[in-house]
Amino acid sequence: MNFNIKAFDGLSQNILKLIAAFSMLVDHIGAELFPDITALRIIGRIAFPVFSYFIWEGSIYTRNKLRYLMRIFLLGVLCVIGYYIYSGKIYAFIWIQHRIAFIIRPLRRHTILVSYVNSAAYFL
Repeated sequence: MNFNIKAFDGLSQNILKLIAAFSMLVDHIGAELFPDITALRIIGRIAFPVFSYFIWEGSIYTRNKLRYLMRIFLLGVLCVIGYYIYSGKIYAFIWIQHRIAFIIRPLRRHTILVSYVNSAAYFL
């Protein structure tokens, strides 16, 4: 008898993304529906290092690192705005506007970067 057993090649990127997304879902369910069960929150902590790895890997393969950084930054700003709208913390908007102004001042010579950050501040 001849068995064809495929060797384990490791996890693909898509499988890692699914694992991270599932663990984030478990974390969010644990935070909102079952706040007393800490095991759900611990499982959810797998997502951050995996997604951080993919952001790092994406920065290696990009053509324009500054534009990639600004996309990640703007995505983060939009996520923070959504979180603060959901949680009802209105004073966080003032903090976000202050931080964006703090970022713009030293970067005035980079006009593309300033236009990205100004467009993000406009929506605040």
